[in-house]
Amino acid sequence: MKIIYTSNYARQANNPRAFGISAVTPDWFNGYTLPKLAPTMGMVSKIKDGGNNYNAEDYTKDYIELLEERGIDAEELVNSLPNEAMLLCYESPGDFCHRHVLTKWIQEQTGVIIPEWKNIVETKADIKDIQNEEKKKLVDTFLKF
Repeated sequence: MKIIYTSNYARQANNPRAFGISAVTPDWFNGYTLPKLAPTMGMVSKIKDGGNNYNAEDYTKDYIELLEERGIDAEELVNSLPNEAMLLCYESPGDFCHRHVLTKWIQEQTGVIIPEWKNIVETKADIKDIQNEEKKKLVDTFLKF
């Protein structure tokens, strides 16, 4: 089964399977680009500006319409990407951005889930958090006796 991830340039720009999907890429980015997956600069400006009541809902609607206007087929896109491809833009993992809209759209169209990439350090931190929660529950159970 093919695995595809999202991330940002700061974290994965040197990955040989990185694909820039932003309207503009960093000068130092030497990876591939998929300009048909990029939002327009007008969309980016409007969402960054925050004015004119243009919000995440408007951006999402406009971006999906743009993908459809460009004839993007979600299944063909998934099939065309190599295993462990990284779809990159600028935003931090928790911030609203088009890469998350794209992955949700792909999942709705194909059932393929494209997670945000986590490195080993992040994964270990997640595991440690879970372990600490479990320890806390165990201590709470003993305290109730």
